[in-house]
Amino acid sequence: MCILSLGPIYWFKITYILLKIFFNKKEKAEIKCSDREINKLLSELSKAEETVYIFTYSFFDKDGKNYFFGGGERYAVDLSKIIESFGYKPIIIQCGNEKDNKPWVREHCGIKILGVNISPMYFSNFVSKIRKSKLKIYSGVANWEINPDDKSILISHGICWDNPHVEPDIFILKNILSKTDSIISVDTNTISWFRSTFPTFINKYKFELQYIPNYVDLEKYYPVNKKHSNTVKIVYPRRCSEERGFWLIANCIPELLNEFSNIYFECVGFAHTKAIEKKINKIKELFPERFNHIVCSADEMDKIYKDADISIIPTLFSEGTSLSCIEAMACGNSVISTNIGGLPNLIINNYNGLLINPNEKELLESIKLLVKNPELRNKLSENAIKVSKEFSKKQWDDRWKHVLTKYLI
Repeated sequence: MCILSLGPIYWFKITYILLKIFFNKKEKAEIKCSDREINKLLSELSKAEETVYIFTYSFFDKDGKNYFFGGGERYAVDLSKIIESFGYKPIIIQCGNEKDNKPWVREHCGIKILGVNISPMYFSNFVSKIRKSKLKIYSGVANWEINPDDKSILISHGICWDNPHVEPDIFILKNILSKTDSIISVDTNTISWFRSTFPTFINKYKFELQYIPNYVDLEKYYPVNKKHSNTVKIVYPRRCSEERGFWLIANCIPELLNEFSNIYFECVGFAHTKAIEKKINKIKELFPERFNHIVCSADEMDKIYKDADISIIPTLFSEGTSLSCIEAMACGNSVISTNIGGLPNLIINNYNGLLINPNEKELLESIKLLVKNPELRNKLSENAIKVSKEFSKKQWDDRWKHVLTKYLI
């Protein structure tokens, strides 16, 4: 058979194998820290049999100077605290700066974070070379080279390959799944995708698929009486990025502020591109008294929700069970959410929020409906508070403790 007649799947497999061969040669030049150096450093931090590693691409920035205040980082910290309750030492291992000569070690909330001086391209392969530990946890579905001899858990924070710019890489996904012991998914959408896409594959490898949704600390996030009475305060409590639906909401804001004089709008989150930053500044110029943009830490977000009436979660792709959505519900906000990823696990349409298709027309109509209808806002608010109690951090802790008992007891 002529090699040119091979189908695309075979070409991909051949390319994948060639890249792995290329990597084995290339890595010696690219990786400036040796396996021995990293493993020696880990030995200084703790004994292997007493350690649980959590692998993630970012926690601090690549130089280890700035901590990212995102949901993934909070998740890693809270999971580390549960691991500590079992008597083990968690170490978070992330990508560092490949231009540095040595890895770095930082500490956050009493947890050690190790930055490996290696490029992101090679990080997922490099982690397979790190010494054995009691358990290895991989945060996010990435092209991890999981050592099948290690006990491992893979956490899916939503379908990260749910992206309009790329197609899912079936070959790589199967490679990851075949080597892990358990998959913990924050949403049922991911589990359904795996079960319907790989039914025979799942039966063959018999890895566990478990649903543990995201959570809210009900002692911190709770409703209060609003200070404003005549103003409807709307908040977009997300990173200002394409996938989180910034452009969807940004294109609606001018029309809303022009039509309703009693609206105050606030964007809360880092602007990811110059174009987004420019759009934010343009809206601020047009409505300096009724539009604001701020960036604050996770520890301050409860104040944002407690002072808001409506929260907008207009995700376009790559979403799990949004922490922002759950926190907004717990504080009694009326939530408008797109029906993307794991958000339908949180919102029952017209009961504890409005669940819409991801388009400007539906978003605009939904916001106008809530602004004009305080009775509906009150109904959604009351039910949102009730539903949020089923996503308490205590329940999340208990579910994770049940999973970890299998590996750490």
